[in-house]
Amino acid sequence: MSTAFERVSKYCADNGKSIFVRNVAFSIFQEKLEPGKITSPSLHIDSLADALLADASMFSHVRHAETMIDEQIKEDVAKGRRKDGFRSFCVSIASGVAGNFAYSLLLVLVFVLARDQIRSWLNDVSSSEVTNPVQHERRESR
Repeated sequence: MSTAFERVSKYCADNGKSIFVRNVAFSIFQEKLEPGKITSPSLHIDSLADALLADASMFSHVRHAETMIDEQIKEDVAKGRRKDGFRSFCVSIASGVAGNFAYSLLLVLVFVLARDQIRSWLNDVSSSEVTNPVQHERRESR
């Protein structure tokens, strides 16, 4: 005998439903089997589970799961749209421009402060080529 989860999975697979719908539908099935939800003491859990796993009940579980997922998606999209807008777009553009400006100023500052060091490096490189032309020619011939 297959488990309840396998039966829900098979029903969803046969009807082309996603795994998200399957998981929510199985959660709905489990909620209905909770001891506090059973109203009639004469019902056995096995017979109630079989009734909840019938095709009509499965259709109801899956439809309810799809409705819950659609409502959640709509709610999340609405929250995202409320947050986004022209003002947030302008703020993001302004922060990008300000960041690039600050980076450019930092580069200029570094080059201005390091000007003497860079000049001495360039002088060392140019003077070593001029003072040792024989060694320079030997390197090129290799």
